[in-house]
Amino acid sequence: MELADESCVNLRISRLVIRMNISRSAFYSYFHNKRDLLCCLLYYLYDNVLADFLNCLQAEAGDFQEACIRAVNKMKENGKWELYASLCRRFTYEKEYHEIAVYTVKKYYESGKVKEFIEACYERLAPEKYGSLEPDKLECGMMFVSDIVLYVLLTYEADSMDGEWEGLLYRLRTIGQGLQHISSDPPNYSVYKK
Repeated sequence: MELADESCVNLRISRLVIRMNISRSAFYSYFHNKRDLLCCLLYYLYDNVLADFLNCLQAEAGDFQEACIRAVNKMKENGKWELYASLCRRFTYEKEYHEIAVYTVKKYYESGKVKEFIEACYERLAPEKYGSLEPDKLECGMMFVSDIVLYVLLTYEADSMDGEWEGLLYRLRTIGQGLQHISSDPPNYSVYKK
């Protein structure tokens, strides 16, 4: 909440420890500095979003499209959408936050967590809908979903959300249907013979 309220330049450890109800020494026993805290926060957010999606995929019996819709609806219902929108803008538009975000995303990918997540998604997909979907196509679909959700978070305006929300759900359905279509089509290698 403090990050959503303050620019990185104005973010103070003294205010954070008061808000967190811990001592300054306790803060430094967990984090080296403000940058370390921000990197840990992003790791925590990434882990939570990916775990939430896996839970939604399981709850929707492996239906990728419905899992995407459930996941974003959950964010809206539990109030995380506004917080994520605010954080997304901070980490995108403020130089110091942005540099930390780029560094952390790179480290997160290098850790193998994204690969593990894609593999876990792939194992949970409903075989009757996505039986012949190739893992790299699922990864591509996940990247589309991620880009679309990030775009809507960045452009989020509370008073115009209904139209934006319907547009987001439509795009998610389209990606889910596209992945299902790709899965049902046999590959056409004849176009590569020329």
